Amino acid sequence: MAFEPAGESYEDEPYAPLTYQQTHPDVLAAIGALLGMAPAPVERCRVLDIGCASGANIIAMAEGLPGSAFTGIDLSVRQVEEGQALVKALGLANVSLRVGDILAVDPGELGTFDYVIAHGVYSWTPAEVRDALLAACRRLLAPQGIAFVSYNALPGWSSLRALREMMQYRTRGTGSQREQAAAAESLYRLVQRANPAESSSFGHFLAEYEAHVDGRHEVGLDRAASLLLHDELAAVNEPFYFHQFAEHAAAHGLQYLADADFPTVFGTRLSPAVRAEIASLARTPVEYQQYLDFVANASFKQTLLCHEDVPLNRRIGNAFEPFRKLFAASRARASAPQKGKSARQFLGADGAKLTVASPIAVAAMQTLAERFPGRVPVPDLVALARERTGAAAPPQEQAELEVAAVLAQAFTYSSSLAQVHATPGPFTMTPGERPWTPAFVRWQLASGSRTVTNLALERITLGPAHAALAALFDGKRTRDEVFARMAEAHRIGRAKAERMTTTLAEMALFLA
Repeated sequence: MAFEPAGESYEDEPYAPLTYQQTHPDVLAAIGALLGMAPAPVERCRVLDIGCASGANIIAMAEGLPGSAFTGIDLSVRQVEEGQALVKALGLANVSLRVGDILAVDPGELGTFDYVIAHGVYSWTPAEVRDALLAACRRLLAPQGIAFVSYNALPGWSSLRALREMMQYRTRGTGSQREQAAAAESLYRLVQRANPAESSSFGHFLAEYEAHVDGRHEVGLDRAASLLLHDELAAVNEPFYFHQFAEHAAAHGLQYLADADFPTVFGTRLSPAVRAEIASLARTPVEYQQYLDFVANASFKQTLLCHEDVPLNRRIGNAFEPFRKLFAASRARASAPQKGKSARQFLGADGAKLTVASPIAVAAMQTLAERFPGRVPVPDLVALARERTGAAAPPQEQAELEVAAVLAQAFTYSSSLAQVHATPGPFTMTPGERPWTPAFVRWQLASGSRTVTNLALERITLGPAHAALAALFDGKRTRDEVFARMAEAHRIGRAKAERMTTTLAEMALFLA
């Protein structure tokens, strides 16, 4: 969202139409429920995206949540008009995009919202706009509402600030925005070549940043340069320590709830001794989180806020009740069983490892892994785990506590070990006779990108054949019609096309 005097740059170079899984109401509601809140049902909620650009993030959510209403506001006329055209083309009746200024937000006109998203706004705007943003969150949030606010964070952003200043020096006096982006990236590549990863801590940082830059190009959008222009090279880009942000929020009647990247709230990857020492230093949840950020060298935050008078319970995993209305999923792989041992190790895609000793907990994790990406109601998971465990299963109440404990342990360690959701998800694992991929996905494919947003709001990259197949499943064509087209255009037989369809279903790409 453009606020600074150089804000006209968004008219010339709009921000890329990206989506962010961590902003989905399903994610926010699950975290709120675990911490003692009563968030609005995700299937029937009101969502506001402040600084929505072209609205891609909420447009991607809307098709899977037809009973919810999504509103986006942005100062850029061009971006809003592009988003409005896309909403019309996709036939979405539950998305409204409008040109608006945070400094002039009217709660009387907009009403209240269950979820407010402000992604990529706080650090990139002047102080008066940051103040207005948090004031708007307080006024616009429903009593049990949750706000998502992201910002660049210290101490970790210090290295990126140095790189930003180098890029600013290189681009001074440069012509067009595209020329600025090209010049900035060429300088970064030069600095990176001169500082290989193994040479120094700065070289290691540059290698990590290189992966970030390469990932931007892999998105396959013609606006990749806009990410560099509006992030690192933005006229305003101010990092903050977490405690500074939390204090600013508190001044507006908002309290720290958690981080959308939930494992960062608990520091469970740290040794027990380190966690204990941090706990001895911290007198409040804000202080605890700040010390964790010091240790982790945090460079980016996705902080969740709620009203200051909402009671919270930050001890999860020692009671089953917070999980009773939630759903669980896991993409973890179970290690091979060892003879004579009941304990199993579960491995996440990010390298996370969790050793589970309790037979009922092992059964629960195995069940989730087998059903992924399907989400299982947690009470049903307990029943399935008890059935799987057989005669060795503990009584119901004990089984509930053990399943809650392992879910909490896995979820606070890594989302690749376990996920907790507020809904069963809008996707189906068994597409019917006329399979239907989201219109937003088909628009992404038609725009030339093979990186698409699935119904869990995850970005996934499809191979050429899978992309062609997904584009044909519009809910109007039968399987036979689609498979005939695939055979004609790609020489893919029906059996292979059926297998590819199953793969697309496993990627959460078919609407229920």
